[in-house]
Amino acid sequence: MQDGENDSSQFDFDINDTINREESELRAKAKTKGELTVTVEARIKSVTAHHEHNDFTLVSERIAGVRSPSYSTGTVTYLEIVLEREQNPKVVIFYGNAPVEANGYDCIYRFSIVRAEEAEISNYMRPGIQPERVLLERQEFLEKEKAFQIEKLKRDEVVRTDISDIFI
Repeated sequence: MQDGENDSSQFDFDINDTINREESELRAKAKTKGELTVTVEARIKSVTAHHEHNDFTLVSERIAGVRSPSYSTGTVTYLEIVLEREQNPKVVIFYGNAPVEANGYDCIYRFSIVRAEEAEISNYMRPGIQPERVLLERQEFLEKEKAFQIEKLKRDEVVRTDISDIFI
């Protein structure tokens, strides 16, 4: 019976050791937003503005067979910007409003993009604490990327800058 207990505690130790090692490796690979930011310059082919209204209903207030009360959580506004370029990214998403224009032959736009993926470091040993999120470098651009900054350039000079706090 004691051998079984030792096997169990050794198993728990091995799992914890493996998880700690994996978490350490993720933290070692993690980079900052600044380290992962790249810029892309392009003309714009088209722009579509999206406005999405969001609401939710509490599970405790759901009523079967009738309309349940819902609560407005606001509106999300973002731009879907199609770029004039052959390589990725071909589409840039920008959360917020920015007065970008398509077919502007006298200007170019510079998009700041965080080329990264988000990884989660679990807090399974500490219930109730949100998992830690880290950024890991991605080598390639996706076809559709999120930009957190747009700069409008005319004659190689920045004439306007728009910034969003959403980048992943």
